[in-house]
Amino acid sequence: MKNVTNDQLSPDADRRRPSPLAICLRYALGLSLLPLAAAARADAALIQGPLPEVAVTAADVRTELITAPDSVRSQLTSDRDVLMRAITALYQRKAMVAAAKAAGLERLPEVQARVERAREQIYATALTQKEEQDLSARIPDMTARAAELYQAHPDRYLTPTLVRVRHILLKADTDDAAAARRPEAEDLLKQLQAGADFAELAAKSSQDTANAKEGGALPAFKRGDMVKPFEDAAFGLQQPGDLSPVVRSKFGLHLIRLEEVQPGRQRTFDEVKESIIAKLSNDWVVEARQAWVQGLVDPSKMTIDQPALDALVAEIIAAGPPAPGATVTPAAKGR
Repeated sequence: MKNVTNDQLSPDADRRRPSPLAICLRYALGLSLLPLAAAARADAALIQGPLPEVAVTAADVRTELITAPDSVRSQLTSDRDVLMRAITALYQRKAMVAAAKAAGLERLPEVQARVERAREQIYATALTQKEEQDLSARIPDMTARAAELYQAHPDRYLTPTLVRVRHILLKADTDDAAAARRPEAEDLLKQLQAGADFAELAAKSSQDTANAKEGGALPAFKRGDMVKPFEDAAFGLQQPGDLSPVVRSKFGLHLIRLEEVQPGRQRTFDEVKESIIAKLSNDWVVEARQAWVQGLVDPSKMTIDQPALDALVAEIIAAGPPAPGATVTPAAKGR
């Protein structure tokens, strides 16, 4: 009998062994899956490639989470599969970086220029985000200003009048087709005027497949939501049950029955206060940020060699786009 260790006989032994799936992944991906105990250390490799520098640690994963956009971060922290794919992509990126360095690409001037441009953009974005956070913490109380705005422009805070209708559509995309189908539409109108059930007739005759089975019922809508001929006819009806004449639109011929009018009303200040304050606060931050940016690029603090700048612009415009593979001239340090 082979020697068996106490660890192998332990009830926890199976939990410490890699699962069959993990073993398959080890060989399929060519990775070394390290023991779980090692993964607890921030600098321990969770995934180790063939080269020492091609590894993913817990610290790497947490850095990815911190630097990811908010929308992506919420997915990473709520969906295990998404997080595992992100970790795999992180390893692939590290492997490609190592291969690029091994190929000497990091010494190419154009690569160095792109890295520097990316670095500058990261700094600029980080500074802008910091300034926005600082500004957001300094937003003044906008309640009084919101009340003034509400009083000065009450028309902005009206709920629009809505109507609910049923309709029957006979499709006709040309004038000739509409003329050919008008007798059919007029016959349907006569049936409705004689007391036919609109919903039943719509279910049988309407070619609007989105709502025919619902008796031609449409959700409530306001002016501007529908094509104008249809909208004008619908809002021209006065009482529930009123029928329109045959209406022509770009979709064809319609028959419309009014179901309900939902009158617009003036919303109270309490109903709209928070949305007004939110907009005023956002506008304040935008204006303050623009003023901050203008302060950074204040012309009075610049020294511009205008002739040299004009000459460079003229040269670039005359030359056109750089040829593929054009050599990048490294920028002088300290400029």
